[in-house]
Amino acid sequence: MNNDDFSEIAASKNIMELHRRLERSTGHFGFDYFASNLIFEPPGVRPKFRVLDNAPSDFEEGKNDDLALVDPVMARMRANNFPFHYDQEFYVRAGAGHLWEIAAAHGYKTGICLSIRLSPTVQYLFGLDRIDALPEDPAQQNQMYKDIAFLAMYGAHATAKLLMPKVVGVERLPKLAPREVAALQFSRDGLTAIQVADRMSISDKTVNQYVQSAMRKLKALNKTHAVMLAEDFGLLR
Repeated sequence: MNNDDFSEIAASKNIMELHRRLERSTGHFGFDYFASNLIFEPPGVRPKFRVLDNAPSDFEEGKNDDLALVDPVMARMRANNFPFHYDQEFYVRAGAGHLWEIAAAHGYKTGICLSIRLSPTVQYLFGLDRIDALPEDPAQQNQMYKDIAFLAMYGAHATAKLLMPKVVGVERLPKLAPREVAALQFSRDGLTAIQVADRMSISDKTVNQYVQSAMRKLKALNKTHAVMLAEDFGLLR
């Protein structure tokens, strides 16, 4: 996948379009199923899920929020945002081997999962699943983690925007300084920090400082995410 493919996911205009693009990306990375979910946990209220996936219909029928809340993969994602993989051993160690047996019968034998905290009460949960075991080579596994984490960032942006646009994201329009906006705008146009520095007549270190400041104000995960959020807020020309 290239940057345009990832950008297409973030630009999805409706749920069906997002579903189709995530499913295509899932196959590209050698997986069978995806889950792109939001969990809402307001204080004193039972957690609620918004689910977008391509699970088989017979497996979908047996899923419910109660089961999700005791699933060890779900518990790990809710507690830690680092990518990890699950398999039968993972479930057995957690004392939930029977849950793996249920999922494995539908093709969910192993997968890579991670979460992204979108706000104090909203978390994005993302995972790709398949029948075949992951490669044993650590370098290959690490590359898969990186690729899927990158996909999750774009999936989080689109899923949050489409499934709960009034709850997820920055609560009010962030105020960026003109030079912060310019740094993001040049970055969006494909310029490197050195090229941006030349355009703005400043050092590349100062460019990076502007970008970092904009990321903090936008609550962005990285520069690419900051550009996407700034565009959504109409801050870029």
